[in-house]
Amino acid sequence: MSTCCIDTKSALPGSLPKEPTNILSGLLTRLVTWWQSMRQHRNNKKNLKPLLSLDERMLKDIGVTRGDVTWARGLPKSVDASVELEIVARRRKR
Repeated sequence: MSTCCIDTKSALPGSLPKEPTNILSGLLTRLVTWWQSMRQHRNNKKNLKPLLSLDERMLKDIGVTRGDVTWARGLPKSVDASVELEIVARRRKR
């Protein structure tokens, strides 16, 4: 019988080192967190659209302009548009 270069005993699930599992688990956790973050950013950006239907007086009460809302909606997906718009509003109210 010929011997193979793979040790079948080390290939058993109980004998595998735990490090790769931890690495994969950590990677999967980061991937899921990133995906949830991107979904939240997309939803926040989508939720800014109704602000465009408000009149200038109401937007001023909120602390933003129509241009601010348009700018925030055009930000990249990696940026949370609602957070950036809130920063603009806070700066303007100072």
